[in-house]
Amino acid sequence: MNGHRLRVFALKFHPYEPNIFISGGWDDTVQFWDLRQKGSTRSLFGPHICGDALDIDPVHNHILTGSWRKENTLQIWDFNNGAKIKDVPIDHMHSSLLYCAQWLGKDYMVCGGCDHNMAMVIDRGTLNVTGQVYDLPQGVYCVDSTKTGAIHKLAIGSEHQVHIVKNEKK
Repeated sequence: MNGHRLRVFALKFHPYEPNIFISGGWDDTVQFWDLRQKGSTRSLFGPHICGDALDIDPVHNHILTGSWRKENTLQIWDFNNGAKIKDVPIDHMHSSLLYCAQWLGKDYMVCGGCDHNMAMVIDRGTLNVTGQVYDLPQGVYCVDSTKTGAIHKLAIGSEHQVHIVKNEKK
């Protein structure tokens, strides 16, 4: 196989390697690409990506994937060898079919989906949910955050609205 067999929903360039990027989609693979090569250079199998649910952590060189399924929705992978590092455990109170996921700084992850129409922030060290917005009118299809500054802001896209959440440490 030299690339995806089904729809592609997410792309992410490596933060330090300008010729390297990854892609994910419905075929349950993450493909690794090098602009200097023809076709995919390698792949990992597992994530069922249906939105912008693919990110690369520039500090640890880990991949975060969010899957549109009931089990093992949020996963962390090693970029260098493609091995799964862990399934992020999410209890049924916080579970969702995920459309989006990204690293939120070096210490957190954020993801959003449609079962509880929610977005949540998860502590990378403890794997506990540290914040969430839920019961929105429709699923959360996209998230993004400020990458710098003392006060972090999170944008959440749901239905025809964008919600802004600020984290102000006191």
